[in-house]
Amino acid sequence: MLDKDEVTILMAEDDQLIRKLNVEILSRLGYRVIDAMDGIDALEKFESMEDSVDLLMTDIMMPGMDGARLADRIRERKPDMKVLYNSGYCDDDTFESLPIDEQTATFLPKPYLPGTLAEKIKDILER
Repeated sequence: MLDKDEVTILMAEDDQLIRKLNVEILSRLGYRVIDAMDGIDALEKFESMEDSVDLLMTDIMMPGMDGARLADRIRERKPDMKVLYNSGYCDDDTFESLPIDEQTATFLPKPYLPGTLAEKIKDILER
């Protein structure tokens, strides 16, 4: 288990207010955060620093490249990447297609409280 100050989270979120709020929450929790405004931006940032990213936190529904496709692309290069998917709206077909598993991926519905976010991140990093 990594210490919080050693964990880097790549967060892809197209809603600017949610992105800023999550950066604030995660930073206060002691994590390093790389924020991206969408999947394409996140992939570009990942490619320049993939060895330092420990967790992908991604909104599922984003323009350009959605969170599921982003996670797939990142896992092509780093198969053991842990992923926290989140969404305020996710239809059944999209949710069913997510590669949620016991070890590397989980889902957090929006809206969520900071404490719930902290628990989900801690849980997935300890897997």
